[in-house]
Amino acid sequence: MKKMLIILGLALVSICMGQYLETVIPLADSLSTWYVYYLAYNPGSNTVWVGECSTLVFDASTGDRLMLIPRGFQADCYNPVSDKFYAASDSLYVYDGATNTRLAALDFVVDETDGKERFMVHDPGGNKLYATLSRGDTIAVVCGFGDTLIGKVHVDQGAGILEYNAVSRKVYSLNRHADTLTVIDASADTVTARRSVRCLSWQPMAWSSQSNKLFVGTETGVDVFDGETDSLLKHIPHRGFVEWLKYNPVNNHVYGVSSTAYVLSIDCETDSIVAEVQPPNREAYSLYCSPDANKVYVADWEHHVLVIDCAADTIVAIGRTGAQDSDVPFCHSPVDNRVFMACEDGGSVAVIGGVTDSVETVVVSNRFDPHDPCYVEARDRVYIPDYSIGGLSVIDCATNTLLSTKVIGLRPLGAVADTLGRKLYLLDGRDTRQISVVSLETDSLAGVVKATAILNGPMALNPRTGKLYCNASHEGSKLAVVDTEGDSVLTLIEVLGWHHDFAISPVSNQVYAFNDWDSLVAVVDGSGDTVIGFILLGEPPLCLGYSRSLDRVYAIGFSGLLSVIDCRTNSVVAETNVRTPGSNQSPLWNPVSNKLYYRTIDDSLCMVDCRTGEVAANLGFGQYPVPRFCDTLANKVYVTDRSGTVWFLDGETDSIVGSLEGLEQPGDMAWCPSRRRVYVCNASSSVAVLKDTVVTGIATERPYGYRAGAPTVLRRTLPLSGRQDAVLLDIAGRRVMDLKPGENDIRHVAPGVYFVRTAVSGERSAVSGKRSAVRKVVIQR
Repeated sequence: MKKMLIILGLALVSICMGQYLETVIPLADSLSTWYVYYLAYNPGSNTVWVGECSTLVFDASTGDRLMLIPRGFQADCYNPVSDKFYAASDSLYVYDGATNTRLAALDFVVDETDGKERFMVHDPGGNKLYATLSRGDTIAVVCGFGDTLIGKVHVDQGAGILEYNAVSRKVYSLNRHADTLTVIDASADTVTARRSVRCLSWQPMAWSSQSNKLFVGTETGVDVFDGETDSLLKHIPHRGFVEWLKYNPVNNHVYGVSSTAYVLSIDCETDSIVAEVQPPNREAYSLYCSPDANKVYVADWEHHVLVIDCAADTIVAIGRTGAQDSDVPFCHSPVDNRVFMACEDGGSVAVIGGVTDSVETVVVSNRFDPHDPCYVEARDRVYIPDYSIGGLSVIDCATNTLLSTKVIGLRPLGAVADTLGRKLYLLDGRDTRQISVVSLETDSLAGVVKATAILNGPMALNPRTGKLYCNASHEGSKLAVVDTEGDSVLTLIEVLGWHHDFAISPVSNQVYAFNDWDSLVAVVDGSGDTVIGFILLGEPPLCLGYSRSLDRVYAIGFSGLLSVIDCRTNSVVAETNVRTPGSNQSPLWNPVSNKLYYRTIDDSLCMVDCRTGEVAANLGFGQYPVPRFCDTLANKVYVTDRSGTVWFLDGETDSIVGSLEGLEQPGDMAWCPSRRRVYVCNASSSVAVLKDTVVTGIATERPYGYRAGAPTVLRRTLPLSGRQDAVLLDIAGRRVMDLKPGENDIRHVAPGVYFVRTAVSGERSAVSGKRSAVRKVVIQR
């Protein structure tokens, strides 16, 4: 079931020169939730409930999304007597177990002093619900028939974790602030016993129905209490504290996670540890037991789930899931014998087959974190990686529709396409030693590029050689060189010190990586992949920019010293003081005006004229302005700020000529030059599409000089007829080289798709001063 997001409150203000908001494309359906903090199973409807700020209900058998409840929950409990499902957060909400419709909301559960985790247990004997009001000293008692408060039981401070004894009809409250265990008689709702327990762990109680014993994890082992007399039977010593105790009635064992990273198997008859299972990476931290599968499921910090067969207490399977950064909730469906595991950072739920131990993924989050969009002209599509759920969204630029969103099992930190538009490379934040490769034929994961060093970005492609570069660190600082033909790391180039950024000169076929330890910039030969020298600057650099038309690199230092490096001689040809940059983000280059744009430390936008090396202008914004993109056809620069505004700057006059307000934290952009569209990633899990209808140039309409038919294929030279000069643009609209009438040598230009823009006589444009004819060409070897 899919719905389009209704986008409200987007206002257009002061739009000049034709820019307007064409559409907003939601990156996921609206039947979704933001985060996966809590997970619960409703036996009445065989559904899984997941979420925090809101709750998504999906079918446990099929994974189909059924409904979205506009509120979250922190605790859950099922009432089999009345077929009701309870979900507690600021209030206690009661739902019909079969239909998932709300029956009541009990506001008395609200406690303004503490809005954190709550716990609930149900007493089938009296059809009563016991719920912690807060981490105070009170437990509420709710009638399961009428959904009314019928009493309160005062326990000790820090009441939170609850457990139920079905044989003796008792409720246990573990009070961590008071280091006590309170025993409540469910028939009279009175406290009958208090026991001293030193507990420092999370969810450390489990009750054995066969032995009628309560097992409580402590800082030195496990305490065992008699379920009838409430007396301490035994202390099971262990060399670390024990948490996440779960009971398996099949073999009458209790399983727990030790702080020493072992999974403990405790025999409830002998009250002894009979097995210690050690995960391969010694980082287990969350546990769940499924009696239907007779297995224990353990989450670790390496994003795996370990499956332990309780018959032999051995690990029988290890599956990879989404990332978890905190305690992981589990639940299971006895109808389908499937275990569900929340992947908090991944915005998804891992589904584990109780028989096959296979791991699947159900995406439940539309809290997308889109960034680094990449336009691929050969596909006429925009590819948008998602940081939060590890997905990749594909937008068709012809129709402005979302073609697909796939979870590809990684946390992409950047996206770069190869020169021919066949593959997309994503830096994998979940495995810091690999780059994932996506086939643009199928829009699915096709392989990985493994490295021996930790890859930490950024990534950039050398269009001349087709090689991909990425920062790497391993016993120092290195630059990884990736072959995009064989999808392998060619070499790791040693670069002295720690570098955060680099610039590529396709003209000189050199890579420049700065060293912020001793003011050095390393020069790497693009053909031999070796360091051919170092350039000493006046101060340590913070970021690098590159001007292709001049073939120069611009290094801006920590205090605002601008050093100009000539790539032909690899020497500093000029130094001047400019405004201090506010971050290490690479400056944006405008090839039309030959200027660099960057944010300064005082939240203004500084523009440096590359021809003179001086500051051309400085515009005050005051709201974290970030230069995102340059439209070389209209000579306009797009700038975003934290107020949700996109500003349009004239690249010639360095003045603001328009703005678009109402977007939610607009960020990275991708440009589709053939359709004059800019795709803007928003924090609202959507992409705003901006269009300029005034610019004469590459357009969906047929401008003056348009040539129909297939693009011209070129190999060694580009012939230009007539008497007018022209310019060769890449698919992003960047100037590659100037063209003269006659034969133009293009052997140094990387293979790919380009545009030839020729000035022609006729009516003059108010933007560029000339009318242009544009044709597409394909350069091959």
